[in-house]
Formats: sequence, C-alpha cells, structure tokens
Amino acid sequence: MASYLDDDNVSDAGSVPSLDNLQYDEILDIGYPEDIDRHHVEEKSEESQFKEQAWEQQWKEVIRSLVSGEARWDESVQGQGRLLEEYKKKALTSRDARERTTPTFLHILAKRRDTDDFGNLPGDTLLKIIKYLLEYQDSALAEGGLSKPKDDPILRVAMEFNNTKFIESVIDCSSKIPGKLDELLNATDHDGMNCLHYAFKEQLPKALGVHQGIKHEKIAPAKTRDNEDNNGILTSA
Repeated sequence: MASYLDDDNVSDAGSVPSLDNLQYDEILDIGYPEDIDRHHVEEKSEESQFKEQAWEQQWKEVIRSLVSGEARWDESVQGQGRLLEEYKKKALTSRDARERTTPTFLHILAKRRDTDDFGNLPGDTLLKIIKYLLEYQDSALAEGGLSKPKDDPILRVAMEFNNTKFIESVIDCSSKIPGKLDELLNATDHDGMNCLHYAFKEQLPKALGVHQGIKHEKIAPAKTRDNEDNNGILTSA
C-alpha cells in the first residue's frame, strides 16, 4: 500500500498541511480580527451619531434613557439597565454660549420643568448628576486655566422658578465639595447680584406687601368707627 506521504501521491492542489498550518488556518477562518473591527466600527458609529445631534437632543436622550431605566448613571443605581456611556455623561457638561439664561445643563435643571421627563427623574440619580456637574466645573476651569464665566447664578435661577427640589439637591451635593456652597451663594450675575441679593430684591417687596395688608386689616375696624353718622349708625369704609 502506497504511503499518503509519498511525493508521487501528493495532490497537485498542494502539500499535506502540517498540524501547525491547520491551527493557523483555523484561526484565520474564525475571523476574530474582522469581528473585532466590525464591533469597534459599530460602537464608534453609535457614538458619532450621538455627537452629531444638537446638544438639546443629546441631553434629552440621556434623560429619557435614565428615566425609562434603559440606562443607569453608575453601578450604585439599582436596575437592569446598562451603565450610561462616559461620552454621554460628558455631553451634559457642554455649554451653549448663545443662551444667557440656560448656558449649561445645571441651568436647565435649575428651571422648574414639567416636560422632558425631568419630573420623573429618580432623586438619587438627580443628585449624582448635579454632583458630577459641580465637580466638573472645578476640574475644567483648573485644567484649562480659565476664569469662571459670568453666567446667571444657578441658585438664583432656581429661586426665580421656585425650584426648591433643585436648591435642596445643590445644597446637599455642595456640602460634599469643600467651599462649593460658599462659591454658589456668592456667585454674581451681569449686574453684580448674587442669589441673596435677588432674594431681598424680589422677595422683600412681597413680604412688605403682605405686612402692609395685615396692618391694614388690623387698623380697619378703628377707622370704621370714625365713619359713624350723626345717628350713631356705622357706615362702611
């Protein structure tokens, strides 16, 4: 019987492959490098598509995914949703220089909104977002060597919209960042007013108005007694 390894019996198609060649060919047939590249391109494409959106569409997408449970801010948040991608978190740190009242996402949160799912955003997630953004403010300015922009103070914006939930959340988060609460309280707008100035300017007249109303009610009975006619009949003031 002829040996299969005889040179005369080797097929014209090629020599009998060795074990090493078989292993190498099998690895090539599996196609791992191609799959990895395709997966990388798909991920890159998803990120690119997200970044191509307008900023408003970006943060709306992030909020919707967090409210629906499709995504979680971090591992400490319970649920089955995926962890929110870092580039989507970073999108919340963007600025819209064209907007004076809402140039940052903190300003958007400061406004009292009943739309865009803000009302359904879990409280613990809201705290994490606010803390993340407050910390980013400091690191971005330090790394870039930039001066703090003259935005409307976020606490003043929240007071204007009676957004007590946001104010309480900011105070809670600021207490964990040394010096941050003082910074926020002392932040001034284009007119040099901080949130305390705003409180006195806007709220004090209202308080005085209420005080005057109460005072008027107290002294009204005394005045009406002076309006009695000659017959001793009390007339209305």
